[in-house]
Amino acid sequence: MRTRSVGVVIPTLNEPELVERCLGSLEPLKQFHSVVVVVAPGCERAAIAARARSGVTVIEAPRGRHSQLNAGGRVTTAEVLWFVHVDSIAAPQSAAAIERVMQEEQVIGGAFSFEGEGGGWRGRVLALGVRLRNRWFNVAYGDQGMFVRRELWEQLGTFPNQPILEDLYLWRAMKRAGRVVIVPEPMTTSLRRWEQRGYLRTTWLHWSIIVLDWLGVSPEQIYQLRKRG
Repeated sequence: MRTRSVGVVIPTLNEPELVERCLGSLEPLKQFHSVVVVVAPGCERAAIAARARSGVTVIEAPRGRHSQLNAGGRVTTAEVLWFVHVDSIAAPQSAAAIERVMQEEQVIGGAFSFEGEGGGWRGRVLALGVRLRNRWFNVAYGDQGMFVRRELWEQLGTFPNQPILEDLYLWRAMKRAGRVVIVPEPMTTSLRRWEQRGYLRTTWLHWSIIVLDWLGVSPEQIYQLRKRG
């Protein structure tokens, strides 16, 4: 059974503490070909580089998650790309989970199960809702740590150049191209934005975005509407 190289890409703005925490969760795994942290221009690159661990590359890319994800993906030459949000924590068994599912040649990529960090009963309800969405619709988002075969990622045109929903659009393209798997191992993501904005308001905002996309509203228009709201 051949072991495939995995490259981790972590986009960030001005969040050196979160970078350090995220990298700390990856440290015990050790099976990675490379780890790339992508910083937007004008941000605390020096502070982030100082907190980065040995073997971690810190690069700069234009502001925007899609730009940063694509820049990081192009830097690493790994066979499998794993895109991790900076406010997420990888489980100790994450690398083994990727290796397990990618042994099946028909599997082109996947994501992890969602687990919220904190939030009490509200966080548990949110995680349950995500699990049901995964089970019923096989849909995952970026905060679930999406991974994909590098060759296919390039064939699909990488992440689309749009200000919002770049993760969903790539996931849809992956589903059209082959089999994607949501593994049971968790990706634990901070619920800070839910706590700050309120769970009901944030849920309403997310569902509004999905409905607008379903109705054919462009990502650019949705982004402008979200900024106003």
